[in-house]
Amino acid sequence: MKNIIKAAIITLALLPSAAAVSQAQELKSSYFMEGAAYRHKMNPAFFNESSYINLPFIALGNFSLGLNSNMGLSNFIYPTADGGLTTFMNSSVSTEEFIGGLSAENRLTLDLSTDILSLGFFGIAGGFNTIELGLRSNTSVNLPKELFAVLKNFMPEAEGTSYHIRNIGVTSNNFLQFSLGHSRYVWKDRISIGAKLKFLVGVASLDANIDRL
Repeated sequence: MKNIIKAAIITLALLPSAAAVSQAQELKSSYFMEGAAYRHKMNPAFFNESSYINLPFIALGNFSLGLNSNMGLSNFIYPTADGGLTTFMNSSVSTEEFIGGLSAENRLTLDLSTDILSLGFFGIAGGFNTIELGLRSNTSVNLPKELFAVLKNFMPEAEGTSYHIRNIGVTSNNFLQFSLGHSRYVWKDRISIGAKLKFLVGVASLDANIDRL
């Protein structure tokens, strides 16, 4: 049981760094790539070189996942005396050291964005048009430090241990986004302008809080 919990916590700790690096590389590279189909999402004035279509479950070319947290890898991985690494579950890491490195309220925020249908094509008048239908999701979780004390110690006493856990919260907002975009060159093939109109429709919302556990 402890090994499963440990693996889950380490995975959550690694995800923010991995997601941030992946997202940054994607944005930087596609922004300056002339043939990138989706760079108009960062700047609607970008003029695509070719038409494209993205159908659901066929292409995941515009799937993005962002994870932010005030927790880091250093909160869960510790150096050992022999130069190696160990997790917070190791007996060499005291509860005071582990819990002392955490905030009173530890936040985890997940941002998901994916296209259900995306279409880009050249217009009769010479411009480039885009039509997009996508899903956007934002989910935040609040984890008090007492919860991590449970993971670290579990039940140290044979007769049982009492924990007082407060303010566990989950908030999730999910909506569909429909957008229409247009771009065109206004001076040779060097200067282009563009605009995008977006409509948002809420599909699901969750706001749950456990005051005391």
